[in-house]
Amino acid sequence: MNPYAQIADLYNFGAPAVAYGLLTTAQQQAALDASAAHFDSKFRARYGYQNVPLVPPIDLVVTMRVCELSAWNLITLRGFDGTNLNDVNIKDRGLMAMRWGDQVERQEAHPNVAAAQTDVTIAAPFIVSNPLQGWIPDPSGAQSTPGDSGID
Repeated sequence: MNPYAQIADLYNFGAPAVAYGLLTTAQQQAALDASAAHFDSKFRARYGYQNVPLVPPIDLVVTMRVCELSAWNLITLRGFDGTNLNDVNIKDRGLMAMRWGDQVERQEAHPNVAAAQTDVTIAAPFIVSNPLQGWIPDPSGAQSTPGDSGID
């Protein structure tokens, strides 16, 4: 189950339940999950791997776009009829959803999102050399020169 849209959202923003014909709710959920994964790839490009998936509250535009792409995928699976204006409308909205994802990735569209919080800590680099050349004085009083390993 994805965090962006549920089956009820699919009927509200994608197409009415009757539009999906004999497709099962499992197929509908799979389409929602696939569409969410598609948009996650766009969100990762924009917000970084550590910030995806997005966390609630989810912008309604994200939910709508996931449902529009899912509806197009489901209508294609059911059987697209190019003479049916409803099918053509669903296709056009699915294509608009894909363009919106590209716009988010290119920072041309700006959904109101909350990035996932991670506890990743990036430590400062730890550098070890023997001896610590040029960082501390040589206890013997000898001068170290660049390229001198300090090992006799």
